[in-house]
Amino acid sequence: MDGYIDEEAKEVAEVFEEGVIPESEGRIVPYLLVEGDGTNIALQREEERRAEVKIGIAYEGWQLVGKDRYALKGKTTYAGVMNGQQFWEGFSVALTGKYDLDKIGQVIVGGDGAEWVKNGAEVLGGLYQLDRFHLLRALRGGLREEEVKAVYEACITGDVAEADVLLRQAQGRAKGEAAQKIARLRGYLLNNAPGLRDYRLEVGRPDLRGLGAIESNIDKLVAHRMKKHGMSWTKRGGDRMVRLICLREKGQLQGWVNCRPQPEEPKDSPMS
Repeated sequence: MDGYIDEEAKEVAEVFEEGVIPESEGRIVPYLLVEGDGTNIALQREEERRAEVKIGIAYEGWQLVGKDRYALKGKTTYAGVMNGQQFWEGFSVALTGKYDLDKIGQVIVGGDGAEWVKNGAEVLGGLYQLDRFHLLRALRGGLREEEVKAVYEACITGDVAEADVLLRQAQGRAKGEAAQKIARLRGYLLNNAPGLRDYRLEVGRPDLRGLGAIESNIDKLVAHRMKKHGMSWTKRGGDRMVRLICLREKGQLQGWVNCRPQPEEPKDSPMS
């Protein structure tokens, strides 16, 4: 595992510090959909009690696998216990090894509003999309149900001004804590204004499906394996476990598990 992590760190340094262009399969697709999110794991033998595992998936679209059932097409998974910059540097290098990112029609990066996820859109040169699940949850947490629909429609069409007018009207009708919730909601929407408009309107493809696959992937990749029965981890152990899970997803686990550093050949002793 250390060999895999060291190899990745070397590739990241070559790309971001030395400007080396890595070898790539050079795949070109009309759209590359990227989603990022985080989930906390319990820690042991650390100063902090919890650490965030950052998870990202990238996929080319969807394929029908049953009645009303779809699977992600060409999924790439990346995860680790690391900061946002390290995450996107590592993920972007992994994607560069698979795609010719300069020739992809559009990269869309979806998230829940976390700054580290939004930064990924800048790293990948993509369009940021606020996840619709989190948008609706935020609206329902601050508005009455009859107010949600109008504000939601204004948001997904990109009419941020209209959404804010509706919220200010609702705030004026509310009192006390309810008014404070709407004020916080206004701040949340304004902070995510560039990601409110539905990406399908931006790219002119209303037939595409919406984003939102990251939640089930968090459950599958991390929650079911690392958060049950009072499990706790060191940061190093948690990072290595989630990387092993990603290697398994890519079908590369066996190759790295069996990889062992070779001992150096003994140097010939000088002739006496």
